[in-house]
Amino acid sequence: MIIAGAGGHAEEVFSVWSRIDRQEEVFFFDNVNARNTLFSKAILSTEKEVKEIFRNHPGFILGTGSSKNRHALSNLLKQWGGSLFTLISRSAVVGDINVKLGEGLNIMEGVIIYNNVSIGEGTLINTATSVHHGVEIGEYAEISPGSRVLGNVKIGNHAFIGANATLLPGVTIGDYATVGAGAVITSDVPENSLAVGVPGFVKKE
Repeated sequence: MIIAGAGGHAEEVFSVWSRIDRQEEVFFFDNVNARNTLFSKAILSTEKEVKEIFRNHPGFILGTGSSKNRHALSNLLKQWGGSLFTLISRSAVVGDINVKLGEGLNIMEGVIIYNNVSIGEGTLINTATSVHHGVEIGEYAEISPGSRVLGNVKIGNHAFIGANATLLPGVTIGDYATVGAGAVITSDVPENSLAVGVPGFVKKE
């Protein structure tokens, strides 16, 4: 298994993965920063190295927090023959009625996802986040630790929700929008805009 990334989030992904499967050999991939190992595991950096691993074990997990980087790494490693896997922590609780999970998710420690939820490809649901009934989350979004996504919220593609933010029932967060840490969002946030504060207000569009 290759973890795509070799920074801080990759360390957390490895921690979750190691509690799920201690048998399969793990490699990291980082074609930007020059390091050789992480947790005594090899860091691959070239197409040749990755394809050699994919010959026998084509799976990879996204291991970076950045939405842009997650999407780019996903596309790159798919082009090189990889298969995108979803990572779900053993401590996460995921509903079993009408829950639709895309490929390549990171569902981290202590996450709760209730029934009737849809989450698109490549999205990161970080530690101790709760996602309630009727929520729809697009592709390659990032939901930071401790966030509360209440009923019937819609979150667009590549949106970023800061740590400990609360999205009140029924609000829509547009594509590429950002919600600041600790914000309480009571109304819709347009695409490509920034919302902060309690109650939340749009600071920039």
